[in-house]
Amino acid sequence: MSTINKFSTSEMNALRQLVIQDPRHFLMLPRKKQELLVDKMGQRMSMYTGVFTEEEFRSLGVMAPFIVDEVFIHVDRGFFIDNLDLLLGLCYSTSKMDLVARILQEPAVFGPVKNWNQTTLSQVDRFLFFLPESSVQDISMALMTLGHVEKLFMMQRRWEDGPVGSRCLNKNERMAFFVKQQFVLQFFLGFLSINPLSPTPVVPTCEILRSITPAAWPASSLTSMSSSAFSNCLELMGHDPFLSSYQHKQLLQKVKQVRVI
Repeated sequence: MSTINKFSTSEMNALRQLVIQDPRHFLMLPRKKQELLVDKMGQRMSMYTGVFTEEEFRSLGVMAPFIVDEVFIHVDRGFFIDNLDLLLGLCYSTSKMDLVARILQEPAVFGPVKNWNQTTLSQVDRFLFFLPESSVQDISMALMTLGHVEKLFMMQRRWEDGPVGSRCLNKNERMAFFVKQQFVLQFFLGFLSINPLSPTPVVPTCEILRSITPAAWPASSLTSMSSSAFSNCLELMGHDPFLSSYQHKQLLQKVKQVRVI
């Protein structure tokens, strides 16, 4: 970084083009180095005044979300709304997820979450997982069906398996993000007592667990599966890196019961 700091404007621009053409190595850098590098680029490109324009955003490519928060929060709202497909494919740190959540709820964008409809949810897509728990709870229960929750998990997994998502989050960030996903599933599918309108808790099928990671479900829901469904999905559960020790213990007891039967 000390060497890059000495780059001339032309050298910095050449580096920017290289990263845009092949972002793999940039995405593998430690988060702090990513942010420092993009900060230097932003300074050289005079991005620290006024609106973070579409031209400036696109000029950074995959690096755009790594610009300092003070610049990112001023992203052009028209560009933001019209290019959600592009933005959904990028990588965001925890602080940027919070900023995206704030922007989504602005009156000029989609407004308060309590007023969102099915069209809004389709546009927001996996960004819904960026929302704080307090905002998630304002989404209409009628909109967040098992089918929609399943779709959200599938879209998130598709991104995680892609060239950007597979290199985006470090271990701690991934765990924190999983906790958000888990809350969304358990709040809308009837597992949390804080929701007075909760439907009857869902018992997943093996097919559903292929879309929605097993660790997101309460252990009681997994152990309530039929013996045949449980056995068919046992290997899938065993490979889930987010299963807690408590879930492991409960699943092991279920395994013993199934074997006895």
